Amino acid sequence: TQSKITILCKNNNLKEAIKLADSYIKKNPSLVNNYQFIAITFEQNLVFESAINYYLQARKVTNNKKLFSYELANNYYNLMDYYSSIFEYVTHLESNKSYLYITSNKFKEMVKKDSTLIQEIEKQCAQSEVEEVRELYALSLVEIDDFASALNVYSSLSLDKFIKFADDLYAKSFYQLAQQSYEQIITKDSITAIQLAEIKYKIAQIYYDQKFFNETKDILNQIVQMKELDNNQLKYRTKVHFEARKLLANILMIENASKQNVLAALSDAESYVFNTNDKKHIAFIKVHYLTMNEYYQEAENLLAQTIKGEEYGSAIIAKSLQYQFELYLMQNDNRADSLLTEFIMFSPEDNAANDMLFLSLFVNNLDENRKQEFLKAYRLKQTFQNSQAIDKLEKLVLSNPHDEIKLLLADWLIEDWQIDKAKEVYNSKFDNEAYYEFAQLELARLKKNNNDKKQNITDYLKNKPNSVFSPLFRQLLTKTQANRG
Repeated sequence: TQSKITILCKNNNLKEAIKLADSYIKKNPSLVNNYQFIAITFEQNLVFESAINYYLQARKVTNNKKLFSYELANNYYNLMDYYSSIFEYVTHLESNKSYLYITSNKFKEMVKKDSTLIQEIEKQCAQSEVEEVRELYALSLVEIDDFASALNVYSSLSLDKFIKFADDLYAKSFYQLAQQSYEQIITKDSITAIQLAEIKYKIAQIYYDQKFFNETKDILNQIVQMKELDNNQLKYRTKVHFEARKLLANILMIENASKQNVLAALSDAESYVFNTNDKKHIAFIKVHYLTMNEYYQEAENLLAQTIKGEEYGSAIIAKSLQYQFELYLMQNDNRADSLLTEFIMFSPEDNAANDMLFLSLFVNNLDENRKQEFLKAYRLKQTFQNSQAIDKLEKLVLSNPHDEIKLLLADWLIEDWQIDKAKEVYNSKFDNEAYYEFAQLELARLKKNNNDKKQNITDYLKNKPNSVFSPLFRQLLTKTQANRG
C-alpha cells in the first residue's frame, strides 16, 4: 500500500492516492497505527495536508486531542501555518518537557520569519503552569532581542535558568539588563549563601567593566564581610572569596595605591586559595606587579623563591618563564629572546605565548629611544594606569608615526571606551597597505548603524575583492546581515 501511494503521489494522482489510503483505513478503522502509517507515507511524499487529515482522524477515533501533536506541529510548520503549529508544539511540550530544545529551534525560526508571531506565542505560553512552556516563550523573546520582556519571564523560572539568562546578558555586554536580572536574583528566597556571593561578584564585575570603581568596591566589601562564607565547608566550594579579594587588589592598582597595600591585598586573596600551585600563581601575579612597577630586584627574589624546589619541566617552572621573560625584556636583557623560545617549547598552547611573541617582535622593531618609551607605556597599561599609558603612546605616535604603534594605540583606546578617538587613529595615514586595510576592517566593526556598516563593507569588497582581508570583511557582512535592526 505504501509503495502504491508513493507512486500515485509522484505521478500527481493525489485523488487516487487518498482513495487507496481510505480503503486501507476502512479495513480496520479503529486501529490508530494505520492512520499513522498512512500519514507518514503522505509526509514522506510532501503531501502535508493529507498527512494532517489522517492524524486528525486518528484523534477523532481515539477521542484524544493531544495525540500526534508533535507530528501535526511539524506538518503545519511545513505548510507555514504557524498559528496551528505553535498550538500543537505547545500541546506536545506540556507532556514532553525534554523536547524544549528542539521546539525552541522551531520557534526561533518562526519568529525570525515573522516577529509578530510572538503575540501568539505569548498567548499560548505565558500563563502555562509548565515551566518549560514559559521558558519557550522567553527563548522566543530573546530571539527577537526583546530582552526586557524575557527578563520578566525568566524571573518566574527556576533560579538556575534565571542565572544563566543573566549571564548571557552580561556576556553580550547588556550591562543594565544583566544587573537588573542579578539584582532580582539576589532577592530570591531559594538563593544559597554561595550563590548570593557569586551573583554579587558578577554585579561587581559589571560596575568594574564600566569603570564605576567605588560601586565595585562597595559590592566586593559586602562579599568579603559575608560571615556565612567563613564556614569551613563553604570555603572549599567556591572561588568567590579569592576572586573578590583579587579584584579589590586590581582596584588598588588602578588607584595607584602603595606597593605594600597592593601586595597585602594579593596576600589576603592568597589566603583563600588552598592548592599549592594556585598559591604560586598568586605569587606570579605579585612578580608581574613588581616588574611592571620597576621593582626588578624584588620581583627576581620573589620569582626565585616561588620556583624553589620545583622540578625542571613542571607546570610551575614552565609558567615562571613568562615572568622571567618580562623581567629580562623590561631591563633590556638579551636573554629575553631565548626565554621566549623556551616558553613556547614548554607551553605552545598557552595564550601568553602569542602575547609574548607579539611583544618581543614589536619591541625589537623599535629603535632604543622609542623602545624605552613604549615599554614605559606598556608597564603603565599592565598596572591599569590606562590614561597615562595612552598619553605616552599618543606622544610616541606624534613624535614618530609608526603603523604598529598606531594600531596598538587604537586598541588601547577601545579598551578604555574612547571609541571616537580610536576611529580617528584608524582613519589616519598608514604607510603599510596591510595595516591600512586592517584599520578599515576595524572601522567597519566599530560602526553602530548596520546600514552604514553594510555599505562600508560592500564598498571595500567591490574595490578589493581579492584582498587578504576580504574573507574577514565577508564574515563581518554575514554577521551584520544576520542582525536585525
